[in-house]
Formats: sequence, structure tokens, C-alpha cells
Amino acid sequence: MIIAVLMAGGKGKRMNINTEKPLFKLFDKYLIDHVLDNLKESKYIDKIFIAVSPHTPETKKYISKKFFLILKNFF
Repeated sequence: MIIAVLMAGGKGKRMNINTEKPLFKLFDKYLIDHVLDNLKESKYIDKIFIAVSPHTPETKKYISKKFFLILKNFF
């Protein structure tokens, strides 16, 4: 079993954006969705864990709604 851990705790500080990095839109799609879509399509990945941080409360809300999960913060 292969487990993927997606780190989604970035502020986007070096990108000079006013949004959380996982929720930055690229080609009308959030960055986190680009990564998740690729992980879900992989025949090698069995489970995906998403680690958020206090820097990404909106990402936590988005992921919780999208997957109906209660996520814990990982540091």
C-alpha cells in the first residue's frame, strides 16, 4: 500500500499573493486540485492524506467540504 501525503500548509509568501498557496488558481483550477487530480489518477497511490497548517484555514475548509472529512492540523 502506498500512501501519499500532500503538504498544503503554505502561505504563498514568496509568490507575493494574498491567498493561501493551495487555493491559488492556475488555469481556472486551484493548485491543490491539480495535485489531487494527479494523485487520484495514479495507479500506485492507495490513500491520500492532506496536511494543513494554521496558515491555511481556508484550504482546510475547502478540503473538508470537498471530501466531507474532518482534518487535523499537522505541524
